Amino acid sequence: MKKILAFALFSVFVGNAWIAEAAAGHGMYISFRAGGGEFYDPAWGVSANGGLALGAAFGRRFKLADELAVRTETEIGYGTFGRKIGSVELDQRTISFMGNIYFDFLTSYKVKPYVGFGAGMLNLRDKWSDITIEFNSTEFAYGLYGGIGFNLTASGSVMGDVGIRHINSTSYGASISMTTVNAGARFMF
Repeated sequence: MKKILAFALFSVFVGNAWIAEAAAGHGMYISFRAGGGEFYDPAWGVSANGGLALGAAFGRRFKLADELAVRTETEIGYGTFGRKIGSVELDQRTISFMGNIYFDFLTSYKVKPYVGFGAGMLNLRDKWSDITIEFNSTEFAYGLYGGIGFNLTASGSVMGDVGIRHINSTSYGASISMTTVNAGARFMF
C-alpha cells in the first residue's frame, strides 16, 4: 500500500511538473518538414532545381524570457535532386544528421519569427545515368535557418523555414550547397 501511495504521489508530482513546464513554454517536441529547393555545385558550375527535401526532428524548447525561447534538436534530413548536363542525367541524394539550435522570438501575435544554426554530417551520393560510376561521400555540414512559426493550438504549431546547408566533399574538391524552402508541423508534448 505504501508503494502504491508513493507511486501515486510521485506521478502527481511529475504530472504537475510536466503540465507546469508546458504551460511555461518549456517542453519536448517532434517536428516534420517537407519542401523543395536548389542544389548548387560550383565545381561544375551547374545547379539542380525542384528537388525534394524531407526532415524529422526531436527536440526540447526552453523559454528564456517573455520575448525569447531556445530550441535544441536532433534532426535527420533527406534530399533528392536531379539535373541534366548535356545528355547525361545525374541523380543526387543527401542524408543529413544535424544538431540544431533555434532562437524563437516570442511576440504577442500568433506569428513567431525564428533563426537558427546547426552542425552535423551529410552523406552525398551521385549516380550518373550513362556510366556506372557512383560517388559517395560523407562530410561535415553546417546549416543556417530562418523563418516564421505560427501557433495553431496550445499543444502544437505549424512552421515554415528556409534552410541553407553546405558540405565540403573531398570527392569534388569544392563546397556544395543546398537551399531549401520547407513547410512543416511541430508538436509539443
